[in-house]
Amino acid sequence: MGIKKCFVIAPIGETGSATRARSDYIFSKVIAPAAEECGYEALRADMLPEPGIITTHVIAHLANDPLVIADLTDANPNVFYELAVRHTTGLPVIQLIEDGQRIPFDVRASRAISVCHKDDDSCRNARLEVVRQIGAVSTGSIQFDNPIPRWLSIHRPEIYTYDSPKAAYSVIPEVIAAHDCPGQREFYLAALHGGTGKEITNSYEDAQNEVYAAFDAAHLKMLRSQEPDRWLVKEIFNIVTEPLLDKKVRFLQETLHADGFELRTFSMPDTIPHLSPLIIGTDNVFLGLEDGKYRRVRKTIRLVSEKAVERAKEYFLSLWDHPNIFRLRTEIEIKYAEVERLRQQIKSR
Repeated sequence: MGIKKCFVIAPIGETGSATRARSDYIFSKVIAPAAEECGYEALRADMLPEPGIITTHVIAHLANDPLVIADLTDANPNVFYELAVRHTTGLPVIQLIEDGQRIPFDVRASRAISVCHKDDDSCRNARLEVVRQIGAVSTGSIQFDNPIPRWLSIHRPEIYTYDSPKAAYSVIPEVIAAHDCPGQREFYLAALHGGTGKEITNSYEDAQNEVYAAFDAAHLKMLRSQEPDRWLVKEIFNIVTEPLLDKKVRFLQETLHADGFELRTFSMPDTIPHLSPLIIGTDNVFLGLEDGKYRRVRKTIRLVSEKAVERAKEYFLSLWDHPNIFRLRTEIEIKYAEVERLRQQIKSR
């Protein structure tokens, strides 16, 4: 694995100018050594080795590099243009500013590290604070928030498509991990496929498959979470055979101490809608399309949109409270009377 890139936004100035001298000093004494200590390679626009249009390369680094450090000193217009580009990604930005200068209003909500380039102690303290903040970025203990990604997630949803169950399963653990933070730990699954068709190997039966195993591990981690980091997990299935019911009961028994986990099920071979939503957090919804031949989802569409999640959650809750649903598990216990009632309905067909 190569060294991670840390792109530096800074007022560069002309060669020989006071602006260039200060920028070079802060880069060499504060930013570059802090980045190197944390496993990053720091570079500025004037250091880019790629030929071609410089602005194109700058935007590529702003959009893709895992870390950006922005020096807001002197309110340089180019710096704020590049900062705005970075803000559209929602990715981490660490801010610096010369001691005694005011942070412009529009970015004041994100604190900046104060540094005096003429004071060695100030530069050393700034370097240590940059190291601390990079560490916080790596552990996820610091959150970077700005209104641009929020607006985009509401009004211009990102759309992804997956042409196989395995392709969708491969990204779900990453989405779960990204939402393992306050206000986002919600997981709603309505796996409504399974009414008809031949059963095939699925995640729980294919422990040797790395993709499905990673999903199962992320799923179990959610179920085992405890306060104050507990996930709220609600799941709906469609169980139409005794073997499927027995398998689900065994899983419930294995996760008996999973606080915050509820499970309900239909048993409707012919009338379940062929739409299976999975909602993670407040802005991700996967919509599974039924495979007519097998007990599985065939294709999946993923929407990154708060509005889409709101609508999908309304749909999920309408199923959750449906009069024909069986409540197999509450947050505190397995409802064995409901299990038996479901079993009798299956046998009566």
